[in-house]
Amino acid sequence: MRCRSLGRSILLVPLWWPLHRATAQAGPDPSHTFIEWAARSHRPVAVTGDGPDLNALRPMLGRAEVVALSEASHLGKETLAFRNRLFRYLVENLGFTAIAIESGVTEGQLIHDYVLGGEGDLAMLKERGFSWTFGRAPANEELIQWMRTYNDGRPAGHKIHFYGFDVPGSPGNPAPARGVHTALLAALSYLETVEPGLADDFRGRAKAFLDLDPKSALEGYGGLSQPQRDEITATIADLGSLMERRELLFAEAGAKSAEAREWAYRHAVGARQTDTWLRRIPFQWKRADGMSAWFPDATEARDRAMAENIAWIREREGPAGKILVFASRFHISNAPVQLPNVPSDRWSVVLGQYLKRWLGDRLVTIGNVLSPRSVSAQADSAPSFDEVVGTIGGPAFVLDLRRAPATTRSWLDEIHTLGVRWKMKVAVGKAFDILLYTRGAE
Repeated sequence: MRCRSLGRSILLVPLWWPLHRATAQAGPDPSHTFIEWAARSHRPVAVTGDGPDLNALRPMLGRAEVVALSEASHLGKETLAFRNRLFRYLVENLGFTAIAIESGVTEGQLIHDYVLGGEGDLAMLKERGFSWTFGRAPANEELIQWMRTYNDGRPAGHKIHFYGFDVPGSPGNPAPARGVHTALLAALSYLETVEPGLADDFRGRAKAFLDLDPKSALEGYGGLSQPQRDEITATIADLGSLMERRELLFAEAGAKSAEAREWAYRHAVGARQTDTWLRRIPFQWKRADGMSAWFPDATEARDRAMAENIAWIREREGPAGKILVFASRFHISNAPVQLPNVPSDRWSVVLGQYLKRWLGDRLVTIGNVLSPRSVSAQADSAPSFDEVVGTIGGPAFVLDLRRAPATTRSWLDEIHTLGVRWKMKVAVGKAFDILLYTRGAE
């Protein structure tokens, strides 16, 4: 068992001293106070296993209806393994009903249906049920297998649910699994079953969009003219409007199930979200031009869409629903974030800010930090926040930042750099309620 005494924290300081030599000579370093407090206050947790250590999280989570867990590194094995363990704990001990991950909302319907006992096989689900390469992670396969097993034999009102909540088609991903027209095709597939003639009309109007090569869709969209873009936007808007106007007619005609209609409408909304993202692309844009000039605007559109999709998921889960949300720490932050390679005065509004505004104390956010592969390249450069936390020691632990003393809290609320290779800036104490530290390399 790790000793969390003050004596141990003081022994850790010499390990940290070389990183702060220049700062220490200039005066007291407030990060030392944080390290000493954190060394006393953190709670060790295991990434895997069935031990009672996660009970330490129970008072930290309180009565949260949404727990947002972040990953510091995409597809990080330790973070994904802990996420699976945490979700099992939340389901079995705190009555959580769903998990929602940073993957396309349309793609996620396949997994949603599968864990409820639907047809399909794991190979297909990994290829078409995830976006942003999540299908490559063994931990995601383990997650959906556990959920299907858990649901087997349980009555409908007691099953747990899986959702993606990201913009469909993963725009911005140079190698998408299904492409930017994923949501529009899914919505039109439903419309073909109830209004085949109208579905053909919409396909004709959206031909320029549907003909984009998934492997070069962003450059293809950049080559579209203003009238072509406007026609695509109008077509998608008209499709959503049609599905709203004819909802009752479809229901009265017995057109599939209410569940199918609801998902079809969500796909229409997803098509609008994808179109909103794509419209940030400048005319005649080529990949060689880079994305820094317009990507922050597209990212804000994406985070707003994510928030809308989580709001829809919460509505589906009902008053007793509780959700674990899993995404990058950039998106999960409750405070504005600065992306790398953007002007110093440009701060992105992100998903976590919407969730915090809507949910208040019913949201608890867990920020993942991890051991970077190397310390700062220059001895006199300021270390990243991950490096600071990494000096506390131990393979994995949680730390409730809300319990920090005033002086430490003041330092936490300052702007810090997270990451070593891919850096972002954020006021850590405002961004996250709890820290999860893992040793996985960035």
